[in-house]
Amino acid sequence: MFHEHRLMLAVWLKDFWCVPLTSRKKDGYIQVLHEDQPVSVLGDRYIPDSPLFADCSSLFRVKKRNLSGFVKGMSDRFAARIMLHTAILCPEGPDWLKLQPGSLVESDGSLYLIMDDENGRQMVPCSVSEHKVQGGFSWYKTDGTRQGSVIVPEGGTPVAMPELSYPVAGYLLPDDLPAARNTVRAAAENRTRFSQLIPPETLQHRKMADSAIPGDVFYSWMPLGDRALLEAGEGHWKRPYLIFRQMENGTLLAFPGSHKPKSGSCFAALPEQYPWYSLDHIRRPTVHITYFDISSPMYLEPRHLIERCFSLRTEHLQIVYRKAVNRTWCEKTGLSDWVTDRLVIETDDIVRYQGELFWVRKREKTTATLHPTTIPEGYGQPALFCQGKNVIPDTNTSCFDACIGELDWMQTLTPAEALNWSEYLKLEREKKRGQEVWRKHEESPLETGTGSRNHRFMKG
Repeated sequence: MFHEHRLMLAVWLKDFWCVPLTSRKKDGYIQVLHEDQPVSVLGDRYIPDSPLFADCSSLFRVKKRNLSGFVKGMSDRFAARIMLHTAILCPEGPDWLKLQPGSLVESDGSLYLIMDDENGRQMVPCSVSEHKVQGGFSWYKTDGTRQGSVIVPEGGTPVAMPELSYPVAGYLLPDDLPAARNTVRAAAENRTRFSQLIPPETLQHRKMADSAIPGDVFYSWMPLGDRALLEAGEGHWKRPYLIFRQMENGTLLAFPGSHKPKSGSCFAALPEQYPWYSLDHIRRPTVHITYFDISSPMYLEPRHLIERCFSLRTEHLQIVYRKAVNRTWCEKTGLSDWVTDRLVIETDDIVRYQGELFWVRKREKTTATLHPTTIPEGYGQPALFCQGKNVIPDTNTSCFDACIGELDWMQTLTPAEALNWSEYLKLEREKKRGQEVWRKHEESPLETGTGSRNHRFMKG
């Protein structure tokens, strides 16, 4: 019931299908009208005293003669969000409602995401990833259960949406619909901008991409558009890239290389460490230092690869992992756990063992010498923030050995932090040694002379 006209406010969807508005807020309801936002109802000005929400779980159909009047318009994108949410909550709705932007359909064993643009409705190829990846979106199955995997729109060419009914596999989250639309649009721009200067993908490109492993350095095209490449100049179209990981969609996450460091987070491949590299299938001597910028990863497609130059040593790849694990992009792309699993425990690492934090003082082949840590009691101590709390070396305990396989890497002390902790332990031990000597003197009997023991020490 609404106002004195005995009317119900509803959102018109299509073919006289509507969802009602209500002032009760529940999970899954979408706000349509704000509080104190005036609207017109049959010529009367009405100001709701509370926000109004679209109840997307109550799809109903009205007769044309029961439509009383227009109240408020909404954008196509906002309407698409309501329709997608209604499709999720009302699986018994009409077929046209199920095939909305954000719907996932199956065709010939492939999965497609329905999207709309200036060319009309299209089916965008996509895949399912069990891990969180950049450009991935959560989704619901048709029975309304939210899945732990994510949908990843791929870079393939979309196909036009024919007037056929496809089986619906699920739906994106309505709140993710704008971001998914932007991702699809960006992929479309990439397809058009890479079509001229960079050669098309061949079987050789795919073989190089499939064989690439972390630590490989490839001489590659810069993953930029024609306009950006032309502005950079032909001498800057190609450069070395350090492969960090092969992604599930076939692209390679890589760090760009340069002869000058671009930021403070770079790995430097020195000529004395890597005296030779391959280019144009010729073995050439290394002259310059190559800096790989760990703060700015880029995605390389197989067509960007030209030739493998060299591969990093295992110990140098570990340095790259340690520089990357705490970067913001590593967490956003869901790679933090993947990197942590590949870190090798070394001296001056902070590790977790049986729920507690320890400082690795020495590393052997299969064991590590651990020093316990504790929470500082006062100021002026060299505390390190780790896992949400400040810790310092525990001076009241001693080191012990533990199996490396039972340790979880947390972070690594910088050389300055490791030196501070070593000096702190040294000073605390000297202080305790001095206190112990003083205590023994206090407890020892008088050797010669008269008077109290305290008097003798005062004179001395």
